[in-house]
Amino acid sequence: MNRILVAEFDHPDAILAAAQALRAHGIIPGDAYTPYAIPELEPMIAARHSILPTIVFCGGVAGLLAGAATQYWPSAVLYPLNIGGRPLASWPAFGPILFEGTVMGAVLAGFFGFLLLARLPRFYDRIFATPDFARASSDRFFLAVPLGNGSDARTRVTRLLGASKPVAIHELPP
Repeated sequence: MNRILVAEFDHPDAILAAAQALRAHGIIPGDAYTPYAIPELEPMIAARHSILPTIVFCGGVAGLLAGAATQYWPSAVLYPLNIGGRPLASWPAFGPILFEGTVMGAVLAGFFGFLLLARLPRFYDRIFATPDFARASSDRFFLAVPLGNGSDARTRVTRLLGASKPVAIHELPP
């Protein structure tokens, strides 16, 4: 696990200035914890691309195939009854179940995929060890910056964050 520096600010302009200073020097902040949304801050935080849409799509395809298999196998293979000259696999009659199977597979894959990707349920995160972090939901702004492997990374990031006048800078243990 990487070391993380957490800077605590008392004003939204200060956290914006700190994030801009870090981005200007090629350092991407890991995350921001604020009492309300700051739209200008979102593009400066590290973007995370999710594989959740792919998981949902695969779940939908699996639900479609499961719905098709559970209808085709009994009607065409196990009990092939010719009723009224209709084909054994009457796909128009299978339509509603195929739709419902697709939706159910996608929803279940999305729900459980989200839980796995978000590592939930998670009762503790090391960011909670930051002093006064409980104030992140009321009146403080926190900016978490993962430190690289370089020996001067802590000094460089601390200097850049210090220019924005934080209330405090904390280093989280790995």
